[in-house]
Amino acid sequence: MAKHTASVVVHAPVEQVYAFWTRFPDYPKFMSHVRSVSYIDGEKTRWVVNVVGRHEWAARNENWIPDRQIGWRSIDGLENCGLVAFAPRADGATEINVMIEYTPPAGFFGRIGEVLGAGKAFEHQLREDLARFAELFEAPARRRELDYGLRLAREREGRGDTGGLRETRASTIAQATSSSEPVPGEQS
Repeated sequence: MAKHTASVVVHAPVEQVYAFWTRFPDYPKFMSHVRSVSYIDGEKTRWVVNVVGRHEWAARNENWIPDRQIGWRSIDGLENCGLVAFAPRADGATEINVMIEYTPPAGFFGRIGEVLGAGKAFEHQLREDLARFAELFEAPARRRELDYGLRLAREREGRGDTGGLRETRASTIAQATSSSEPVPGEQS
């Protein structure tokens, strides 16, 4: 398997960054190779990407620790897995570290392509995608939306309206994910 890593610092608290990162259907807004991500159920997603051709797979969530890390492993299609770690920094920002492993598509020729530079190109694109995520997240309108969602979740928890902040966050994330509002500065 080929392994690639990249990282970025987002100037926001880890809880907000984690909540936004787990909105999988928003990935095409910042991940250049991702065409779509849809939920199969609470633990599985369906991915369609364009990396050396069109590829599709289902992935199962693994190793999730709220506000710390998310992981996945494909269960069909393109063989891949990965882990995204979120580390709070002393300045209030969050460092995101991404590790992706995959079996290069196209068998022998895919492995040769990986060695000849396709892997370095993928890693470069991953770094650019993470920078785009930080820009998208840090946009003023998006920050207000996230601040409101987390404040609402905390208020509901304080009133005893839910079973806890984690469930409220999940509900808030699910509601926000179903939103079709355009991202500021993005053209339709």
